[in-house]
Amino acid sequence: MARKVAKYELRLQDMRRELLSPGVPVPALAALAPTAPPPLDEAQWQLMRGGSRRILSPDSAERPDVSVIIPVYNQSPYTLACLRSLLVHDTTRRFEVIVVDDCSTDDTALQMRRIPWVHYLPQQVNGGFIASCNAGLARARGEYVLFLNNDTEVLPGWLDELSETFVNFPSAGLVGSVLIYPNGVLQESGGIVWRDGQPWNYGRNATPRDPQVSYARPVAYCSGASIMLPRALIEGFGGFDRHFAPAYYEDTDLAMKVREAGLTVMVQPLSKLIHYEGITSGTDTTRGVKAYQVVNAEKFFARWQTTLQSHPDRTVLLSDAKDFDLGPRLLVIAGAGAADPAGEARSLMLDAQALGWQVTFLPEARLSQGLADAEDLQRRGIEVLYAPYCPSVEQHLQGYGPRYTAVALPGSKEAQPHLASYAPQARLIRRAADLRGS
Repeated sequence: MARKVAKYELRLQDMRRELLSPGVPVPALAALAPTAPPPLDEAQWQLMRGGSRRILSPDSAERPDVSVIIPVYNQSPYTLACLRSLLVHDTTRRFEVIVVDDCSTDDTALQMRRIPWVHYLPQQVNGGFIASCNAGLARARGEYVLFLNNDTEVLPGWLDELSETFVNFPSAGLVGSVLIYPNGVLQESGGIVWRDGQPWNYGRNATPRDPQVSYARPVAYCSGASIMLPRALIEGFGGFDRHFAPAYYEDTDLAMKVREAGLTVMVQPLSKLIHYEGITSGTDTTRGVKAYQVVNAEKFFARWQTTLQSHPDRTVLLSDAKDFDLGPRLLVIAGAGAADPAGEARSLMLDAQALGWQVTFLPEARLSQGLADAEDLQRRGIEVLYAPYCPSVEQHLQGYGPRYTAVALPGSKEAQPHLASYAPQARLIRRAADLRGS
């Protein structure tokens, strides 16, 4: 057993390292995929019982920053793997963990009672996912609540990145993580809701490092496997709507309510986690709880069909539909001679963003070698282009030139001829003030 656990841990460590580092193609990641998590060995149980200074025990008088609510029904090995991932990845936030057990018939109750920092909340009646989430919400004490599926394993920085998004984007009302399959392939980087009410997981089966899925941005919704909201906000909605009980479309409905309240739904790709999709409810929509996915699709459309008229229809390119309620686009091309391309263009980009523009940054000289501070720009909502996804300025403009309303060329001399050919409609600007009134 010890060898089996050790082998699994090594493979998972490889996945974490590769997912958080540039330059490794997805096929290489696929070979690293663990299947299901093995049982914890005694050393891991000692770690679990010890807890963390950042995880508050159920009897703590301290108020947590975040309440992590994990609804469960059976599948205790996945729940334990999820809890262990919370423990081993440090955070600056204090949080509590509430596990709501929807009448499991396996050893979930026994295992949860072995972990002193878990607030274990067994239900008396099997009420489904929505009822479990709302029961956890009723016990939450944090300023924010984070709903987390038990078939997930979080990766480094996941909680801090979600929390910081509310600081960087004061209008945010809901922030979701990026979901990654166990084989390292992307499952979702935010979601699209089409005009017909059908949701779409954007980026599915892509690589998590593709620039188009790697920057914080407004989206139509985020799947509920890992979403954070201010507790007061979701309490004001009455929790997840029981109209969609027992499960499915409750997260999409919640996102619609957040935007109806004048707030923004965001995805934060720097918050990553592994998601073993369909572990509890399966994937067959003709039977069991999963059948409610079809039933609730009709309920969702009936409720929101008027609002959905402003959503894109299926003729819109995915690369355009992924950014919900998009403002005009600005392309900033930093010249090859810039010693610090991101630094020299940073104030222009952030000022343009504050004016409501969607900013794409293309550093001419750094396409092949990457950019040291790309992640900081991405977490702030700026799309940063780099190889191999963007081989050259000319190739990018050939494919995407028509989408840009304005272009800035700090230090760039080579890009202007390409603009005349591929983006003649784009206005050339020198500073963010030139964008006012556009």
